[in-house]
Parts: sequence; structure tokens; C-alpha cells
Amino acid sequence: MDVLDGVFANALRCGLKRSALDLAYLYVPQATGSAGVFTQHSFAASSVVETRQKVANLKAVLINSGNANACTGSEGAEHTRELIAAAAEHLGISVDQVGMASTGVIGKPLDLACIKSGMERLFEDPFVQNYDLAAEAILTTDSCSKTAYRDVLYQKQSLRAFGMTKGSGMIAPNMATTLTFVVLSVDLPSDMLQEMLAIAVDRSFNRISVDSDTSTNDMVLCFASGQHSLDWKDLKTQIFVQDLLDDLCLDLAKQVVLDGEGATKLIEVCVEGAKDEAFAVALAKQVVDSPLVKTAIHGQDANWGRLLMAIGKSADLPVDPQSLTLFLGKHKLFLNGEQRVYNKEEMINYLCEDHIVIRYCLGQGSARASVFGCDLSAAYVSINTAYN
Repeated sequence: MDVLDGVFANALRCGLKRSALDLAYLYVPQATGSAGVFTQHSFAASSVVETRQKVANLKAVLINSGNANACTGSEGAEHTRELIAAAAEHLGISVDQVGMASTGVIGKPLDLACIKSGMERLFEDPFVQNYDLAAEAILTTDSCSKTAYRDVLYQKQSLRAFGMTKGSGMIAPNMATTLTFVVLSVDLPSDMLQEMLAIAVDRSFNRISVDSDTSTNDMVLCFASGQHSLDWKDLKTQIFVQDLLDDLCLDLAKQVVLDGEGATKLIEVCVEGAKDEAFAVALAKQVVDSPLVKTAIHGQDANWGRLLMAIGKSADLPVDPQSLTLFLGKHKLFLNGEQRVYNKEEMINYLCEDHIVIRYCLGQGSARASVFGCDLSAAYVSINTAYN
């Protein structure tokens, strides 16, 4: 993988997991800005609480997997602060410039000695660029690492972006939905970066769902490395960089859905002709979260009545059957209150594909939105009962 100048990462196994990498860091010493979007969970982990407080000043984040250190009370909070302080000392920067992210089992105290011993080895040389190792070390029930890289030319400068993410279960649209770390090779200040990241997350990680659950530890962090200077008063520049960040985050978000626990298919729900975008997103989420829709897609069941059930079940999100058109792939199933004739065998063949598109045309306005999810299989149960 290509690397970004001034962006460092590495990982190793410290022993939180039996046989996998479990401790990593991302370090951007010349960062001009940092931003974050965090879980809204009532039992947010201490790593979320601590990192959220200093999010505009970050230059590094320490990451452990194998233990969420959530719901561990004052002891867990103290462990987080102690590890942040140790990482700051190793890097020679302020504790206010170091965040922490944790993922794994909830309610289990951290093995502090194990992590500290690992940090001694991890930070022997902090100026390495083992992005792939770091991406592997942040995983939990994931079946594969998830990274994205962009190199685009703008005003004769090669702007680069890198992201790594993890997530396979407890994925639902509720602000951040996973652990994700992104770097842009620009000199963006924290306040502007925060605005852009919030938009990018809303257009990507807020529009995916695996199982409609959300975790205690979720966060998306973004750093501006300061490598390329741009004119931020220029609206075209703002739009270009926003599009770059949106594209990278959507790539990562789709990778999370594709690796959903037990998933075999990507489900894309498109709502068109809505009165506004927020209404379209809410309706699409309603469909992609439906267990009946998920299981029908998994079982290649051409029961399109479930698709009508899912779009029309909420009194708070009214849909007029007389103006609705429903497509499954290219197959038009419903139009203006009436069932359409379709080829059932062709529909079943379509449901055997890996990417299933459900499209609703509401006839209410001009707004549209797409949300991504996955099917629900028996393997989801097996994975989650074996997790602890």
C-alpha cells in the first residue's frame, strides 16, 4: 500500500488476544487538524469519553482490540487515562494530543500490564508506516482488514487520503458505527475538518446497518496531515476535498457491510422522489433494518410483499400506495397501488446475486437517498454466541 508523508502506524500482539495482533497506533506529528464523530450510546466507553474531550487537538491515537474496556467503571476510566499518558510519553507529546480507541468484549477489565509491556515494544520506533498491520490489529469479529486509499490531482498537487476501519456486528446508523481512522494530506484546521467529517459520516457510516445494534465504543477519527496547502476560501476547493472525504468514507462503510457477521449479500435500498433527503434516509433505514427483508434476501425468497411491509409500516413516515413504484433490481413489482406482472424465475435468479438493489419511487418530491445493509443468516447467531 502507498503511504502518506508524515503519517505513521504500526501494530503488534501484546496478549489481549490469543493469537492475533491487538495493539496499534496512528501518529500524525505535524497534524494541522483533527476531528471525530462518536457513538451516542448511553454507556459510552471511557476511550470515547476521553478522546471526545480533546478531539480538536489530536496528533495520535492508541488502539487496542480484544477488550472494549466499556462498563468497567472508575477503574476502566483510570486505565484509559494511564495508557494515554504512557503513549504520550513514548511519543514525546502532550496527553491532550493523544486519544484512545478500544474494541472487544464489554464489561471486562483491561490487562494494563499486558498493554504497557506491548507499548514498550510498539513505540521503540514510532516513525514506521505499517498501515496494513495497524488495520489488522483493530479487528474483532471481522473476517478481513478494511482499508481505502486515494491519490487525486488537484491544482497540480497530488492529494492523498488513507483510511482503515473495523466493524462486522453491532453496526447501525447512529452517528459513528465502528472504529475508523482517516488521514487527509491537507492543511485543514480542526473546525473545518469537523464540519466535513460530520457530513461525510452522515453520507456513509450513518447509512449502513448490519443488525440495527450500535456499540459503546464507536468512533470515526480524521486527521489533516498538513502536507498540502490549499485555499480554503475557495468554494471549489472545499467541495473537492469534501467529495474526496465522502468517497473514502463510503468505500470504508461499504466494506463494513460486506463483512457483516454472517453476511452473504450487500443490500442497497434506494428511496427516490421523497419530500426531503432526511425522509428518504429514514425510510431506507427502515427497510434495510427489517429482519423479514434481510432473511428473504438471504433465502432468495421472491416474497415482495415484505418490501411493501417494510416501507409502509411507520405512521411517522407515511407513504402513499397510490403513488408508489417498487423495483427489485430491474423488475418493476408495484405501481400506483397495483401489483405488476413479473417473471418469478428471473426474480429468483436476481436474488442469487451478491448485490441486491431495492428501489422505491415515492412520487412526493425530488429528494433521494441510498442506505446499505446485508442479509441475515444463521451464521450471525453462531458468530455472536461464540464471541465471548
